[in-house]
Amino acid sequence: MRASNRNPKQPRRSGRGARTSAKLHSTPTSRPRSGGLVESRRSSKARSTHQPEGLDAADIIAVTLALARKVGFGQLSMRQIAAQLGVTATALYYHFHDKNELLDRVSGHIMDSIEIPDGRLPWGERLRQVVLNQQATLMAYPGLARFMVHYRESAGALRWIETILAVLHDAGFRDKEMTRALATLSFFVHPLTLVDDRPHPGLQQVYRRRRLAQRLQTDSSRYPCLTQLMPALIEAPYESYLPVALDGVIAGIAARLERSRQGAARTSVHREPRPHR
Repeated sequence: MRASNRNPKQPRRSGRGARTSAKLHSTPTSRPRSGGLVESRRSSKARSTHQPEGLDAADIIAVTLALARKVGFGQLSMRQIAAQLGVTATALYYHFHDKNELLDRVSGHIMDSIEIPDGRLPWGERLRQVVLNQQATLMAYPGLARFMVHYRESAGALRWIETILAVLHDAGFRDKEMTRALATLSFFVHPLTLVDDRPHPGLQQVYRRRRLAQRLQTDSSRYPCLTQLMPALIEAPYESYLPVALDGVIAGIAARLERSRQGAARTSVHREPRPHR
């Protein structure tokens, strides 16, 4: 007789009980979560090895740029892009591993397209124009700012940083001074670019007239200063606030730079060796 390896104290399971036990002890299969900024259904699959005839990466990027401006980064799908190109979604994966890789490339193209001001301008004015151009671009492509915040090592995010650093470097900022200025400017972002992924046509008011008036009329005693300023506030769009706020930020960076340089100069004077008598 053939010897059995089964423990004689363990009863043999068969039928429905055995199947239920196997199901309970099996390793669950993970499923991709839905939602989020990017789709990566094929992230664990190999890139397609069949190159679609007449389709290259530049065509895909061009169509994605147009769609991103129209519907926003968060609403893009590979099927939408493929439909615009007249191909199947599978054809896109020959050039891009997944949508995340495609949007990474697209974000880099967008940030590369931003106009760089004349290097002969004073650094403060040059920096002002760079930041305003960046903010206008982020508004033109809804969801791009959120994508770059979420993927801080993407081509777009790195290009955004490099453009600012180049202005500071040309102005003679030292490493520590550039780091502080970049940290300050990193928090200067148009709020609507982070709210959602929808396009925002036209000027956007900071406050909605009717809603604000209703709230203040309900309990104006709680908001006396706001009630007084309401006529001016409801007329100002975000676009008018941005330059004013940016001017204050750059003035702060310039003042801090001046204090740093003055402190370094005083330290250098104190360290100079005294002549021997």
